[in-house]
Amino acid sequence: MSDSVTSVMNCIREVFAGKGQIPPPLEPQTAIDESLGLRSLDIAELVIRLDGEFGWEPLAQGLDLRSVSIERLARIYENRPPAAS
Repeated sequence: MSDSVTSVMNCIREVFAGKGQIPPPLEPQTAIDESLGLRSLDIAELVIRLDGEFGWEPLAQGLDLRSVSIERLARIYENRPPAAS
């Protein structure tokens, strides 16, 4: 498992911990959607945590987070585009 996948999973766990809940089992192919038990406010918190972890926000580039797997999201963060000059 890549460091980025682990980081995404840890951010998801932190969101659940903030709600006083234990997250469901997480795998790289786990979809980030309602089936995971995250509401829209939780997704917003996750985005903020991921931005802090990785230093950029792909959602600002138009990525739709619904039903993206943990692994796919990690790959998106790994492939950060170069900063505009």
